[in-house]
Amino acid sequence: MLLVGRWLDQRKRYAFKTKVSAPMRKQKITKPFWNILVHIGAYLIWSILLLPLIATVIFSFTNATAVITAKLGHFTLANYLAILSTPETLNPFITSIVYSILSAAMAILISMLVARMVTARRQTNPLEKTMSAVMYIPWLLPAPLIAIGLITTFGVQHLIVANQVLTGGLLLMFIGYTVTRLLFSLKFLESIFYSMDGNYEEAAQSLGASLLYRFWTVVLPQMKDGILAIFAMNVLAHLADYDLSVFLFSPLLQPLGVVIKANTDPSNALTGSGAVNGVVANLIYSVLLMIISSVLLIIVRRRPTKAGNGLI
Repeated sequence: MLLVGRWLDQRKRYAFKTKVSAPMRKQKITKPFWNILVHIGAYLIWSILLLPLIATVIFSFTNATAVITAKLGHFTLANYLAILSTPETLNPFITSIVYSILSAAMAILISMLVARMVTARRQTNPLEKTMSAVMYIPWLLPAPLIAIGLITTFGVQHLIVANQVLTGGLLLMFIGYTVTRLLFSLKFLESIFYSMDGNYEEAAQSLGASLLYRFWTVVLPQMKDGILAIFAMNVLAHLADYDLSVFLFSPLLQPLGVVIKANTDPSNALTGSGAVNGVVANLIYSVLLMIISSVLLIIVRRRPTKAGNGLI
């Protein structure tokens, strides 16, 4: 599978977006019957997707009895105040956010280095080919298998980590989060590099600009919107991760996915997370995750910067 994927990948290059900005335009359906049918189907899908979110938000303001019986009861903000003010319930949320942000940034930095070498030299160096191919490994392996590999590898002393045992510590989950987002980041960054107009960088080079200065002032501004989109998707991928986190987290800092799974246990459903029972706590966590996801998507999908400000 790895060799087939590499072969297919090298046959064509896929651009991140077109170089010439062309705003999307609505296409009018001229046939009345098909127009009505398409709108009915669209609104039906919209309702199916939206109703569970509305129910989650509404029941997050009630108690566990109302959630279990599916009957709306007394509405209160006390649950949100308890979650956001109690360290026992707030720390998992902060832990997942911090780990997701740091690992998302590290994955982009590593992938950008590899993508830059791959696209600049067209993979003429065997080392660069190997580095690019290794990025496919996390895509082929399931998260639990990656976690077991990290535990096995770093459960003993290694010189590469200063002879430290990482299993059970704070660093191993960060490594796991980073590794699993490398290929996603690499492929999008490669497409961004391929889609950029190289004339700007060549002009800067002809004027005597150094490699680092060219990248910081010419290349990076053109990639800004794409990098922001990749960063947002990387963050969202691990905010409530369980499959990887349950193997790699440190007992000192439990991530949100592990806490949510623990709250779904019948023995914890009514006692659960500190001052708030497990059922309601999971609903509140879900609402907070939806808010974070919405904010990130709004930022990413904002109107692109107009040409003339140095961005494409």
